[in-house]
Amino acid sequence: MTVRIKSQTRIKSQTLVGFPPQPALNLDFTKGYANGLNPLPSTVTFTRNDAGPYATQVGPDGLVRLAAHNAATNSQDISAASWSKRNLRNSSWLDVTTAPDGTQTADFLVPSTTNDVHDFFQGAFILASTRTVTSSVYLKASSSTYVWANVSDGTTGGVTFNLATQTVGSASAGFSGTIADAGNGWRRCSITATTAANKGIGVTVLSSDGSTASFAGHNTDGIYVWGMQVEENRTPSYYVPTTTAAKYADTPRFDYDPVTTEPRGLLIEEARTNRIYPSLINASWSTTSNLTPSYNDSGTLAPDGTQTAALLTATGTNGYIQITSGVATSASVAKTCSVWIKRKTGTGGIDIVDNGLTAWNAVTLGSGWTRVSFYNSTPSVYNYGGIRIQTSGDAVWVWGYQVEDGAFPTSYIPT
Repeated sequence: MTVRIKSQTRIKSQTLVGFPPQPALNLDFTKGYANGLNPLPSTVTFTRNDAGPYATQVGPDGLVRLAAHNAATNSQDISAASWSKRNLRNSSWLDVTTAPDGTQTADFLVPSTTNDVHDFFQGAFILASTRTVTSSVYLKASSSTYVWANVSDGTTGGVTFNLATQTVGSASAGFSGTIADAGNGWRRCSITATTAANKGIGVTVLSSDGSTASFAGHNTDGIYVWGMQVEENRTPSYYVPTTTAAKYADTPRFDYDPVTTEPRGLLIEEARTNRIYPSLINASWSTTSNLTPSYNDSGTLAPDGTQTAALLTATGTNGYIQITSGVATSASVAKTCSVWIKRKTGTGGIDIVDNGLTAWNAVTLGSGWTRVSFYNSTPSVYNYGGIRIQTSGDAVWVWGYQVEDGAFPTSYIPT
């Protein structure tokens, strides 16, 4: 990862009499991000060598999430062919007002006089399977005529919003919505649903009372729109602009403390590979002894807010589960093994392993989810994952197993 200053202006400190030197450029990433925008100023460019979208971080809610990404293309240009449009005025509607980032790039949705639906949408995003997807967009009412809008996934359903009162209206089954003040009359509206592959985002201007989507407009008033985004997260990340291609990688991560949710700042770490697959404990972890697993257990939420944790219950002494499908690596490479564990019942010892079933390492658990790890300075050529419960009857939830080359654990890499 590299960060570089691209401004040609010389940067120097400023010294005032009686005061210490003051920096001319102060990049403080511990304050989070405002209005859903990237905290990096326009004078700074950022690159990170990854393929995406599987880099993770801890978000403002303390949950593990994917790094910011955007599957929608032409996110600031609804005139592009990637956006389907129906019954909107097609003149004097592009880059007509100041967007939330201060640029003149916001577009204008003006319902035409046709008595029908007035909307635009984009879909067929490359989502591998059924995922929790959040779609978001910045909206601003141009007058008191049209203050209601519906944001949808393009096909299945959506949520209505009142831009004047900044409230969420009705929602389709399985959908939830949020609306946040983004300054200068702008609202960032987002919808979240567990949706099938190839869904997208759409915005529909509703009638003046919000009662219907089919009406005759008067070709003058409407709603400003900017910054459409679709991502595989449970809440919206900061906005990631796109042009003709989606952006799944190479975005900065701003990390948060999982317990206090305090911002930690810009996350910078070396490239790593998780050599355990799958990283979630499921039926692929087929080697068990004196242990009963319950995959995708409903008894607790995983560290990413989903019901994908496995409940392991020991039915005898030293009950264990193991996976042996790791990627081979050099025996001279030291490795770090890590996994999240949360105790359900019992007080007995818990061990984890990265190699066979002989070098178990005891770990200490906290009161909730704890990411435990150990460093193996002399690993073998293969990578195995395993969890052992020493006492019969004890039970723990586990999530996110990782074995990586290096002396310390990095952020979670789902496989």
